[in-house]
Amino acid sequence: MRGAPDRVIWRRACELDACIVTKDEDFVLLQALDRVGPTIVWIRIGNAVRDVLLRRVPEVWPAVVDAIRRGEKVVEVR
Repeated sequence: MRGAPDRVIWRRACELDACIVTKDEDFVLLQALDRVGPTIVWIRIGNAVRDVLLRRVPEVWPAVVDAIRRGEKVVEVR
């Protein structure tokens, strides 16, 4: 879905009952408007290079999964 408009990604995540993992605040704003939409995992590590992200995300992923299971609709990763 690379390059797809946000609304297309949003609808597809809803169809698949999937979460959206993103650095893009736009999806957080969409979630504020549509609370029945997909869970958003919002990566807020700044302008980190790919290697930093690939090291950080696995460290926090168990906490992210726990938050999703608790029903949180926006999970921030810092």
